[in-house]
Amino acid sequence: MLISNERTSKSKVVFRYMTDMLKVFERLHHLSEADRNMIFIVRKYHHWALCGATLKVDRARIMADLAQAKSFNFKKRFQHDSEVGGGTRTTNESILIFRKR
Repeated sequence: MLISNERTSKSKVVFRYMTDMLKVFERLHHLSEADRNMIFIVRKYHHWALCGATLKVDRARIMADLAQAKSFNFKKRFQHDSEVGGGTRTTNESILIFRKR
């Protein structure tokens, strides 16, 4: 979708980010002990402007998929909202819990 909307530089950044995160999960899998939980906190959504519309990307779901690709079992997802900027904004975070297979 990014490439077809002439956002090739953004698509390269996204591809690199996903590739790097796969490496992170691979390394975490190597370092983790079996039957132990791993907690990951990610900002829930990322928004991109494309063709005058806003694309809402569920970053937490993407992280869960990447972790599962590197042999982690997805256990649970919690939603956490917090105020930032002196209470002028709310940020949505997801707390993801994984367990090494």
